[in-house]
Amino acid sequence: MEGFSTRVYRKETAILQPIHYTSLHHPAQKWGGLTSATLRARKLSSQEKDLWTELRFIRDTFVDRGYPIHRIHQTMLKALHKPLWTTNSQHKESTCKLGTLAIRKSAPYIPEITIANQKNWERTLMENEIQAKVQFSFKPDTNLLHYFAPRYQEERDQKHVLLQTGVVYGVACVECQDNLKIHYIGETSRTLRERIYSHFYDKHNKSALRSHTENKPGSHHLPLQHSGQRTVGGGEED
Repeated sequence: MEGFSTRVYRKETAILQPIHYTSLHHPAQKWGGLTSATLRARKLSSQEKDLWTELRFIRDTFVDRGYPIHRIHQTMLKALHKPLWTTNSQHKESTCKLGTLAIRKSAPYIPEITIANQKNWERTLMENEIQAKVQFSFKPDTNLLHYFAPRYQEERDQKHVLLQTGVVYGVACVECQDNLKIHYIGETSRTLRERIYSHFYDKHNKSALRSHTENKPGSHHLPLQHSGQRTVGGGEED
């Protein structure tokens, strides 16, 4: 046996799940996934039978995702005739065609409106004799992550603060009548997370905060303490 044979290997649990045809993504993104999968099959399949097996698998997958079969055949046929590799000279030629100035814009893809917006940009540049080309990078419109992102961002910021060291922190008891007042101010060289843990969960630490929470809220107020030459409101420096 001479040489090696290669093909696309896919685990039994592997899933090829392209963008659904009804999704609000730009058509170039949807059909670009099919073109990329076809070119990948060509590059990795050294035997013709393996190539056609992979192409049938790709076709059936995109059919299950709602893509019209006739457009699938057209796109795959076009990809089968594309050159697999481009030389540096070909890359330079394609780059020069973009013009001396490239204006890159990112915008959500909204059917009809997005295309009209792109045409308005091109017409405006042409009317003002500006030698430039607009390159749009499209992204889908608002999705579910948009509504949950603020909460995730808040959690990430909170975790970042808890990992900081050398911070001055304040603690207010929300069960006290004057809950808007900072009752305890402290400074720590450890991470804020470790210091909070020592306040409330370390039994060997005689913390004023721990003593306050173990008693009836509002019946005890945290006294002012001094730490070195620094006056700290109800806290200590560790």
